[in-house]
Amino acid sequence: MSRASRLAKHIERTVTGPMWHGPALAEVLQGVTHDAAVARPIPGSHTIWEIVLHVAVWAEIARARLKGERTGDPAPAEDWPPVPATGPDEWRLAVERLGSSYRTLAADTRELTDAALEATVRDLEYSVSVLLRGVVERQHLERRRRRVGEHRVETGEQVLASVRADYAYGNVGGQGPDNARRCT
Repeated sequence: MSRASRLAKHIERTVTGPMWHGPALAEVLQGVTHDAAVARPIPGSHTIWEIVLHVAVWAEIARARLKGERTGDPAPAEDWPPVPATGPDEWRLAVERLGSSYRTLAADTRELTDAALEATVRDLEYSVSVLLRGVVERQHLERRRRRVGEHRVETGEQVLASVRADYAYGNVGGQGPDNARRCT
């Protein structure tokens, strides 16, 4: 399997699973109602719905960067899009957008050569490979920051300590010891 195919598989698994570190996004969101998705149990925190839109947007931004279409940071309203309406149909569409954005990014990734993966993203200081691995790792952080249903929020320091431990034990990008059991 090529590097690009492996990376594409990790991008897809971020949503569909299985993941080495716990549930994938689709598993976390399964059974979440539109009412639960729009609830804000912790004042000042993002809702589940807002996080779903944010995660979808960043997969779309990564795809645009991959294609050389944009490099700038998004405006705040794009980075954290407002929830337009809060009915069950709109919630279903938000979750579908999340899945679609990752499937499309994975499909584009699968077509890349090793040289394309090592190329620098236009106007930025990192490679395409780093960009795409960041999509997977970013969603790992989002899941750790807020556990759906548990309403547990970790501090930034707790998240970083956890991610550093994952790196120390080789548990990043599907390479950790649990990967053989969960992701084959």
